[in-house]
Amino acid sequence: MRLPSLLFYAAIFLSTELSAQVVFPQNLFTPPLFLPFNLAGNFGELRSNHFHSGIDIKTNGQEGQVVMASADGYISRIKVSAVGFGKAIYINHPDGYTTVYGHLQRFNDTIQSYVEAEQYKKESFEVDLFPDSNMFPVRQGQFIALSGNTGSSEGPHLHFEIRDKVSEHPFNPLLFGFHSDDTIAPVIKNIKVYQLHETKPRLINDTSLTIAVSDSSNLFSLKQDTVYVFEKTAFSVETSDKMNDTTSNLVVNKIELLLDEKTIYTWHFDEFSFDESRFVNANIDYAEKVNNKKKYILLHRLPGNNFSMFKKDSTMTGIIDIKDSRFHDVEIRVTDLNGNGVIKKVVVKKMENRRWKMHDGKWKMEVGSWKPVKKKKVPAGYFISWEKTPVITKPDIKVSFAEHVVYDIAPFEIVKEKKLKGTYAALFSVGEETIPIHSFMNLSLKPVNLPDSLSAKALIVSVDKKENKYAEESSYAKGWVTGKIRHFGRFTIAVDTLAPEITEPQIYTDSISGRRIIFTVISDNLSGIKTYRATLNEKWFLMDYDEKTGRLSCELKNATEGNKSELVIEVTDRKENKTVLKTSIDF
Repeated sequence: MRLPSLLFYAAIFLSTELSAQVVFPQNLFTPPLFLPFNLAGNFGELRSNHFHSGIDIKTNGQEGQVVMASADGYISRIKVSAVGFGKAIYINHPDGYTTVYGHLQRFNDTIQSYVEAEQYKKESFEVDLFPDSNMFPVRQGQFIALSGNTGSSEGPHLHFEIRDKVSEHPFNPLLFGFHSDDTIAPVIKNIKVYQLHETKPRLINDTSLTIAVSDSSNLFSLKQDTVYVFEKTAFSVETSDKMNDTTSNLVVNKIELLLDEKTIYTWHFDEFSFDESRFVNANIDYAEKVNNKKKYILLHRLPGNNFSMFKKDSTMTGIIDIKDSRFHDVEIRVTDLNGNGVIKKVVVKKMENRRWKMHDGKWKMEVGSWKPVKKKKVPAGYFISWEKTPVITKPDIKVSFAEHVVYDIAPFEIVKEKKLKGTYAALFSVGEETIPIHSFMNLSLKPVNLPDSLSAKALIVSVDKKENKYAEESSYAKGWVTGKIRHFGRFTIAVDTLAPEITEPQIYTDSISGRRIIFTVISDNLSGIKTYRATLNEKWFLMDYDEKTGRLSCELKNATEGNKSELVIEVTDRKENKTVLKTSIDF
């Protein structure tokens, strides 16, 4: 059989994209930077517990690049935070859209003066401001800010979004006519096959097989021939995309799963709601992420996956159900937004006179009659699912769940382990860390030998394999330490009695801007920083806080060299331990 040409498949990709695409205005917005339009991240990327809601535009690894309004409108919101987008500007446009500019270093002088006045009025670095529509009108191309690295940014860049002004749903900004050179097709690295078996509640993932994919320039080449499967089978794919002139790995735009040339599953979305962003964990092989730091996109729908991408279509499950003994073609099509695509095919056949067997930690096929493994009976109440969760009450641990806690049915177990040195409860393994939590778990632990004097300092901590401890938001009440936890794992009780640390403030002159900066670094050993406050000569003093580095800093605008002032910094952690630093600053 002669293979179809690449040109033919390119036509399939392009026609499919155009036919399904909603029309967005193509000339309304212009790029917000003078720099080349190179991306470090794109819309819909699979981030930690959320989808990426915009695009990250590279700024040559530097801060201080000019940021411009992408279209006419007015500034509707200005937010300053130590996390998230850091310093951000929101602009409403008359065409029903809002653009967002995040991780900014500073605003233009007019906006900066307004924000600082509000910060001093509220005596707070973090502010969320909603100026009147006539206060800051802007024109397309107008300078509004300098790019930076504030908030939860991992390096200098500009985060840019286009949202619906009413619903605040973010759209894929690349649908609005921004030009980017892209002739590079996505890459499929691995394909994963899940063998499913039927249970009374639903299908359970029994075993899985990873198929390595050879050079993606070869349209159909796989390092695996026929895959023998149970009647019910599902797939996932490890894939990524690139654009010209950038080395960043980007998320693909669309994935289609076909069985014998019929589409049975599509992974694609152009917008989403922020309150559903955590469904990212329902669209990946979460165990692969936890165990191997890899992101496989599921090509089947978990029963608790209510992401709006499905648009209430209950028929698009992606589960392959083979009843006959014929060979069947499974095809995976992956495309980017510019019509570049790649196709991989897998031939599947129902198991007959063959069986899976584990060899050296890997599943391999052997000839022989396959017999299903006899399943052990699991006690009632020890399964957790998207529609039913157990309530467990024991003398030293209590567990309950919010609605819609997981995406699939899974075994749930609590194992009591040996108490760790310096803790005040046994170590409990609760659930499997490879199973994501969508909402939250109510976890209460009974303290052991906890002095009354330390009850206010007690908190639940999660414990990793190296016995490092990480604080969970929790508190003591009525003989229990309780918290709302958003992941499974190992937990115990610790106390935080150590006050935060503050380094001695330093002053330096920025070599680029010439601005004189005073800075210090604050940190906490366990529960984390709750509040900080600075005063200069007994008056509240604005200092920017960057949570990822612990850095407090401020520009010394009107200081005269040789003058001395008293700087006082107070830092409190989440267990009310406080440190006060008083120092004389020689400007």
